[in-house]
Amino acid sequence: MAREISVARPGGASHDWLIDAGLLTPDQLSKVVEAARSSGQPLRTVVDRLGLVSQRAWAKAAAAATGLATIDAAEFPKRLPMDPRLSLDYMRRNGMVILSLDGDIPWIAIADPTDGSIRQALGIVFGRKIDYVVATERDIEDALQRCAEDAGEDEDEDTVVSLGLEQGDFDTDRLLEMANNAPTVRYLDWLFSKAVESGATDIHIEILENTPRVRLRIDGVLVETQPIERHLYDGVVSRLKILAEMDISERRLPQDGSIRQKTAGRTVDIRVASAPTVHGEVMVLRLLDNSAARTRLDQLDLSPRASKRLMGALSQPNGLILMTGPTGSGKTTTLHAGLAEINQVGRKIITIENPVEIQNPGLIGRDSCMVHFLYF
Repeated sequence: MAREISVARPGGASHDWLIDAGLLTPDQLSKVVEAARSSGQPLRTVVDRLGLVSQRAWAKAAAAATGLATIDAAEFPKRLPMDPRLSLDYMRRNGMVILSLDGDIPWIAIADPTDGSIRQALGIVFGRKIDYVVATERDIEDALQRCAEDAGEDEDEDTVVSLGLEQGDFDTDRLLEMANNAPTVRYLDWLFSKAVESGATDIHIEILENTPRVRLRIDGVLVETQPIERHLYDGVVSRLKILAEMDISERRLPQDGSIRQKTAGRTVDIRVASAPTVHGEVMVLRLLDNSAARTRLDQLDLSPRASKRLMGALSQPNGLILMTGPTGSGKTTTLHAGLAEINQVGRKIITIENPVEIQNPGLIGRDSCMVHFLYF
């Protein structure tokens, strides 16, 4: 049966139903609407990639708000029709796919039935009567890829990119394949070697719309280096996750892990953190060169007064030393230099860190919060 959809703003989409469904607070809705506007991404894509509203929850709530039924991919017809008036790219960008053109009333699956502009455009093409059902964006994209294959289009990587699937919805096998291909491995080997030889403390791997960017933090300043080719980006992110023992299938939530890498003749511990953004996942890598000589207090360029006070505090039988400062300012280096001063056979020292950054002989490192306890 054809259904008319009522929305608050016929020319666009009103998303107050997300608040009514308890999926977002008013403040969250305001922020993600602004994020969607500035990024050019649909709101349904933004909330999914930020881990706020899953595609399944979105579809269920949108269907309830418009009085429509939902449909799963398994219920899609095996062979989907095409209409020359609607290109695959148009349907992908607007989150819809034609399920049937039999009879007088088209049957269309749509990801956001509250978007009045899409409904108006389809009304111009097919007339006012259209039978809508609500499907997840992922199911729609998979169906569009099948349409492309049925139409005889290439199934190579360029076709996947043209369908807009480059941001993820690949299965685990596909991610593993991308992570282990030769260009991905060669690029990461080069990047690690470049970072160590440059004395970088951090590597920032980012995706800006469709343009990857890689920067090294050298002497506290971010410097751009050779970027990742766009078609390798997902493979590089997946390989880093595998090396850091992170979940490669989880792309909507932040994760962290660690890597021990031998490069440029040195052993480097790497802290890895991933975070979702509206354009895809970004990665930040903190490099800790374990092959370098341990820093001593007299190598820290402390003022004579500060050095004397710190040594006096370290000689006390008990107490607390509080070290503060921004990322990369030398807090952990200074603390471990101090620990090295009092690291003797007659003392047992346990460090409690999150994560353990520096491993010194004679110290027991435990992964917890960034506080150092000394047991004498």
